[in-house]
Amino acid sequence: MTNDVLTGSGLEEWMNRLEADLEESGSSAAAHLLERLRERPLRADSLEAIGRLHSLWMQAGDAEAARAVIDVDGAALAQAALPAEQADLATQLALYRLQIAEYLDEEAAMRSALTQLRALTAQPGLHPERFFQTQIFDKLEHNRLEIALAAIALRHALEEAIPERAPYRAWDAAICQARSALALSRHEQRDKAKEAAGQAIAALKTAASDQDVDEKDWLRLGDALIEIAPERLEDFRLPVTTLTQ
Repeated sequence: MTNDVLTGSGLEEWMNRLEADLEESGSSAAAHLLERLRERPLRADSLEAIGRLHSLWMQAGDAEAARAVIDVDGAALAQAALPAEQADLATQLALYRLQIAEYLDEEAAMRSALTQLRALTAQPGLHPERFFQTQIFDKLEHNRLEIALAAIALRHALEEAIPERAPYRAWDAAICQARSALALSRHEQRDKAKEAAGQAIAALKTAASDQDVDEKDWLRLGDALIEIAPERLEDFRLPVTTLTQ
């Protein structure tokens, strides 16, 4: 193995070739991926490179090497980053850790990453609009109940941190409770699911005049919750009737 560290544009070009080979050859190329990744030392020197390189290690089946890219290369990148970039960088790195933990079904690691991410929502300089629609949250809503509820609360915290979402606070609160109701229902927590569904309905019912709530919001909420709380049908029907007249 050569001691020359592959980084920068050279690493980018090399990853381009690896990714192209994987796409063209599928499993036959993946079988040789680990050997190719171990041919020489690698160092990702940008957030994009960290994302790509840790993903390649995961595809090769070496989760520890993937985590090392995030932790070691990520720490070096954070050290060189401007103060205004620190919060976004830390958030993306934590999301990478969360994705690995979810893929490996490591409950403690998922809890740790979610806790770290929740703390980061309060960091100055964060751009939460870049993160609140991350697909990993949809997956985690179907995970263990504690993990699901933590992921739902995290997504809502990110939404609340976006000033431009001020007209949609009522909807964000309603859909947060609806997601919680669905997660609770999946885990046979029927009474708590109904309670969360009621809170979702109340969030739209009590929306202030400056909130953007229309019939489509009520239809979406009803579609999500009607099986959990069929006795609340009128609570969905009446606003839709009023708003469409």
